[in-house]
Amino acid sequence: MAVLVGGLSGWVAAAAPYPDTPARATPYEGDPSFDQPEAVMSEAVSCPLGFPNARPVLLVHGTGSTGEESWARSYMKALPPQGFDPCTVTMPGRTTGDAQLSSQHVAYALRRVAHESGEQVAVIGHSQGALNARWALKFWPSTRALVTDYVSIAGPHHGTTIADQWCGFGSCPPALWQQPRDSDFITNLNRGFEVVPGVATTSVYTETDEVVQPQANGPDATSWLKGAANFSVQALCPGRAVGHAEALSDGVVFTILVDALRHRGPADATRLPRALCSTTTTPGETASDIAYITAVGYALAIAAAAAAPPVTSEPAPSCYVTLSCIPRSVNTCQHRRCSPKLRLVRTRWSDRHVYVRGQIVSAAGRPVVVRFSCARRGSTVRRTSRPRAGRWSLRLRSPRACSRTSRARVVVRYVGDSRHLPQRIKRTLRRTRIRLRTGMDHNDEATRRANVSRSQR
Repeated sequence: MAVLVGGLSGWVAAAAPYPDTPARATPYEGDPSFDQPEAVMSEAVSCPLGFPNARPVLLVHGTGSTGEESWARSYMKALPPQGFDPCTVTMPGRTTGDAQLSSQHVAYALRRVAHESGEQVAVIGHSQGALNARWALKFWPSTRALVTDYVSIAGPHHGTTIADQWCGFGSCPPALWQQPRDSDFITNLNRGFEVVPGVATTSVYTETDEVVQPQANGPDATSWLKGAANFSVQALCPGRAVGHAEALSDGVVFTILVDALRHRGPADATRLPRALCSTTTTPGETASDIAYITAVGYALAIAAAAAAPPVTSEPAPSCYVTLSCIPRSVNTCQHRRCSPKLRLVRTRWSDRHVYVRGQIVSAAGRPVVVRFSCARRGSTVRRTSRPRAGRWSLRLRSPRACSRTSRARVVVRYVGDSRHLPQRIKRTLRRTRIRLRTGMDHNDEATRRANVSRSQR
């Protein structure tokens, strides 16, 4: 259980590591193992206000800072009045070390906050924190079902020229080696997909950012994510000057962020208020707060980066990236156990529609697609669904092609990046089929068990 501690740290999960119980929201099959003790990562997670609103938000800080320094005088004050429960994660070494290790803290924090709150989590990352959050969602697939929204603030998703300049002398902290545009970290992060399947993604940035460059109003911006809702502050409010650190105290950035958190899907420009550009600062911030955020964002961050132990090259990609090791669940599982299993929940027929609903029992934490098809006299009706949190439902609007006596088929297959699966079991994982007679009552438990057994053959 969490321990209540006075002051800003709130509850800190230091008494025990994350419990390995069925209470967790999703199984962790297919995830890489952590290289750091869970007790250490527990101490880095802080939720000072608990979860009175049942709407947790995880805040991930950037390079050279800590969770308290970045967020205590900004979103930790501004989010609770909006109905959200902010939590922070503080990564080791002020996030100047290997970003791959820092991302493990984010993956653990997502699991921890989701478990403690019993709700899905929204995650907000600033600067390098936006990269760490994306890395966690990409390479720890089980965390995707725990996250409703991902919001990036001034994230260098395609690298930044300032990192090239800093490391141009031949040595700099590991995290800075990983942020040039051609670094292995950036390349691996963007390979396959930039927006994690199933997670609503919003990227907010400022073209007057003096740290993360190049920036522009369009895909040429380094903060632009393909497939996300991208917002340039200057495109919405021409002439508005917002720096890298000031983005955490800017009212326009905060308004976009809250719109993303309050609605299903990413932020939408059509929902933003007409008087958007008249907002100056984040609600509740004072002049001293803004001055503190600016000092943290520049002076302390630069001092921390300068004091960090330098290295002469970028850290090597982790073994789960290069496939030199296999995630522990895939390494030990058998083919049938690794395959996605389909459990039918209900089928219902009406005069106009056919409803089919079900749940993915085990998909190794990977995104899957469910396709339902039925054929009669040479005509075929197909519908496709991408499940969220393992649930799926399909509605067919052509009862003429699908009758009660026709045979139907549901196909479950993996989508997206499959690089982390060993070659020897890729074919087995790719597709699992189940045949059902649509006139059957699938609420019957024996029928469901028979269908699941048939899907594993």
